[in-house]
Amino acid sequence: MLKVIRKYLTEMRIRSYLGLILLSFFAVFVIFFGILIRIYNVSIEKNNLAYNRSIADSYSQKLNSAISSLMSNADVLCSNNEMVEFVDSLGEEPTQISDSMFYLVHNFFRSNPSVFDLILTKGDYKKTFYMSRNDYDALPTLNYKDSSVKTAFVNNNNVLLIPVNISKNMRVIGRCYLVVYQDMLADSLGNKLKIGNTQCFVMSETMQIIAAPDNVENDQTLYLIHMVIDKTKGDEFVEKLGSKKCYINRTPLDIEGLYFYNFTPCRAINSDYMQYVKTAIFLFSAAFLLFLGISYTFISRFDNSINLLKKFIFDKKTGSPVKPDLFSREIVVLADEIDDMTDSIKRLQDENLQIRIAQNESKLRVLQSQINPHFLFNTLNCIVGMARLKRTEEIVNVTTSMAEIMRYSLTEDLLATLKNELDAINSYLQIQQIRFPNRFTVEENIDESLLNEKIIRFSIQPLIENAVKYGLEPLVEGGVLKIIGIKEDEDILFKIIDNGSGFDDETYEELKLRISGDRDGRLNTKGFGLGILNIHKRIQLYYGDNYGVNIERLDKGTQVEVRMPLSSKNEKFYAVNFGNDFKNIS
Repeated sequence: MLKVIRKYLTEMRIRSYLGLILLSFFAVFVIFFGILIRIYNVSIEKNNLAYNRSIADSYSQKLNSAISSLMSNADVLCSNNEMVEFVDSLGEEPTQISDSMFYLVHNFFRSNPSVFDLILTKGDYKKTFYMSRNDYDALPTLNYKDSSVKTAFVNNNNVLLIPVNISKNMRVIGRCYLVVYQDMLADSLGNKLKIGNTQCFVMSETMQIIAAPDNVENDQTLYLIHMVIDKTKGDEFVEKLGSKKCYINRTPLDIEGLYFYNFTPCRAINSDYMQYVKTAIFLFSAAFLLFLGISYTFISRFDNSINLLKKFIFDKKTGSPVKPDLFSREIVVLADEIDDMTDSIKRLQDENLQIRIAQNESKLRVLQSQINPHFLFNTLNCIVGMARLKRTEEIVNVTTSMAEIMRYSLTEDLLATLKNELDAINSYLQIQQIRFPNRFTVEENIDESLLNEKIIRFSIQPLIENAVKYGLEPLVEGGVLKIIGIKEDEDILFKIIDNGSGFDDETYEELKLRISGDRDGRLNTKGFGLGILNIHKRIQLYYGDNYGVNIERLDKGTQVEVRMPLSSKNEKFYAVNFGNDFKNIS
């Protein structure tokens, strides 16, 4: 029998060998498929259970952190003596809002942009600041004995009414309801209400869905409402929703009456999965030995053809190939295709180079096109304020400077001279010094030999804007901004130094990790630091990983360094890496 099999295998051609090998693998695959699916389901279920718990813990903490910050600010506001006296006077005629009271409330709104309005209550009396009459009349009943959060529709938005007690002499005299946009909760999660297969919800005791992912299934919505009604269930359980089972977590939030829910699909547990693992190992071993025996005969005959084919490929490289005498028609066809393959590889290499160039250009243009709308908004407000005071000359200066910045930003070229970048910086600083007179001074020390050097547009100006906005604006006076540009070997080194408030510990450490490449993703700092990362990424895309941005905290203030190569060194970099085919993407 063995002699017959050996003779059959010896006389087989390559097509038959491949057919037998594929048939063997197919049989092994069919056997393994069911076993591996069971093992995989067990693994997935355990991972999903752990993942569901981690989502419940981390995301509820994020929500509670945002809520805690808001409530802390609200407690400070509601404990202010002027606020207490104002609420205590509700119902007395007349109830006037003093300038200092208006300033106190205005500062609270500015520090907490998610809060649209305040509703101050004492008994049956209510007082709001910005709410329209229609919204005021549509408010739900505000019972001082009910401390749960409520929902309403105000200013064409869904809002939460979060109660905060106002006390005087250890006695509750009224209540302040924070009118908070519901989007605040989704924003605090970075709008990530669907993470992989896990869906997250925030819901109130009154069966209102406060935050939910897009395309929520009806089964989940109905079950959420059922869970709100049924208080007998624990905080973690498994439930079948439609055709699939889910792990479900319910986590109470720090605001009474709000809950965080998350749903993660799960698989059924098979307690005998270890037996399947052992069976799988045995079957795989048997199949592997069978495959090894078949392959030995095949490889011994195929090896000679492979050597001949290798010689043919080598001859193809030298330009004088001689077609080999191969035992298999398939290998002969393969040899005939070598010419077309090498030509295709060369063509694909050329196309790939062009694609890489186009991708880098696209990334650079997208990153460079990001303009801070807050600066434009603040500048227009400044112009409006000066117009009301009829400060014509300052309006002309601010408008001219703003026009220069917009002209510079609308240029399509990716590169600009350092002189043009400094002109945009000076226009920006002129606007800021008009907005904040005597708040800070500027010291500029730039090597004049660098003025005609080409750099990436808006690679320095946003860092100046960061230093002014986050470092110097909070100061009352005495701010100093230093701008230094020097030549260091074949590089340009810029330093932006301010004596402002600087970064907090968490943001500083996070930025250092992102710049070093040790961490990915977005900063959870409401945009603080994103401009620095944007510039760092643009510089590395264009010049390579040896260049970019570095930040250091000083005893008082911050120092930001930007390193870019001189124009001559940059040309050498592209010549070495891309050769003569490279087209300057600027």
